[in-house]
Amino acid sequence: MCIRDRYIYTKRAKIQDEESLLHLNKTIEQNGISSVTHFTPIHLSCHNAAVKADKALKKPKTEWEGAEIRNSHTKCNNWLPLRGPKTSDSDYENSLVKFFTCLESTGQLSQERLWVIFNDLRNLLTKIAKQENLSKDTKGGTIEHNIKLIPLIMQLTLHFFKKPANKEKSVIYASSLENLLEKLKKKDIRNITPEILYTLLTLALFAMDTDKWFKEAKYLIFTTLMKLAGASYRAEIKKAQVQKGSKQQPFIVSPVLEPEKEDKEPTSFLLNEEQKQNDQSNEFNVIAQPHMIFVWLIESIFNKISGSKAQTPVINIQEVLETFLTKNNEKLLNDFEEIGSSFKNEIVKKKSVEDFVAILNLKDSINLEYGSIENFINELLLPKQF
Repeated sequence: MCIRDRYIYTKRAKIQDEESLLHLNKTIEQNGISSVTHFTPIHLSCHNAAVKADKALKKPKTEWEGAEIRNSHTKCNNWLPLRGPKTSDSDYENSLVKFFTCLESTGQLSQERLWVIFNDLRNLLTKIAKQENLSKDTKGGTIEHNIKLIPLIMQLTLHFFKKPANKEKSVIYASSLENLLEKLKKKDIRNITPEILYTLLTLALFAMDTDKWFKEAKYLIFTTLMKLAGASYRAEIKKAQVQKGSKQQPFIVSPVLEPEKEDKEPTSFLLNEEQKQNDQSNEFNVIAQPHMIFVWLIESIFNKISGSKAQTPVINIQEVLETFLTKNNEKLLNDFEEIGSSFKNEIVKKKSVEDFVAILNLKDSINLEYGSIENFINELLLPKQF
């Protein structure tokens, strides 16, 4: 079967060691990969024919020099298949030979293929959440192009989940996620970092039912990421105080009360205080925004998988995920084009906790636990231990 795929650029990257991460221990870095794309479509047979023609030129081109020209003059060094609804496991497996041959030419990987590919997805989501320059190494390819790469890496990850050798992985990963949620329910965030939560958030797409995500996990992980952002913010404030010898207090979100008339401060004083609060709020938002976008990305994919936030609970997430990922390619890519459009036109413009609490439908849960969004933000920014 002829499979139409996409040129990609893959380079070595550090990833977290699987065993240490799943036990929430201090993470050890291992060798992995990180992929980006201009999302140029190409049949492997067409690519091979072009490579043959490039080598026969009076001034021969290497395989990837020629591919770079076909890839809108964007650097590439690999080829990732897009699996269609009629693609058999064997056809898909055969189409991966080229991918892994090119991948292994970059050097020996220190983890199993499932973990390496899964972390490629995690790395891509992280870059998108942090709004990194994805064309830094390739000179082409936007965040919208790369959001459309997400389902291709998800297809490949799921393919490895289904292999008999990885049969127990889903159980192990689901157990690790349950252990994480129990830990977060107890407000225990020792050894928890944003990097660990990014990995476990990505893992939820393959090992957590949608009902658990919408009703529990999303809230627990979002609020924990905000607490970690608050800790980083307070550390920056403390560092600034030490450097300046200042006793500046962290910003607290609270209503501006009208002073007694006899003690009324000049308008300029109130304006200065308001500007100071805005500046400090912006400093916190800079730290928190990537975390909030990452949760939004996972939420958006879960919404596409389930079809609706009010969907009947999905117990076997991988069965539903397989149906979602192997449907008509055009519909699948349209789903991720919609996510990319929302990201570009709406999400990157949102900066505050209030914005994302509304987008993620977490206001009721926040109010139930903290009384109000203002109380929640105060607790994030006050100098206290969680």
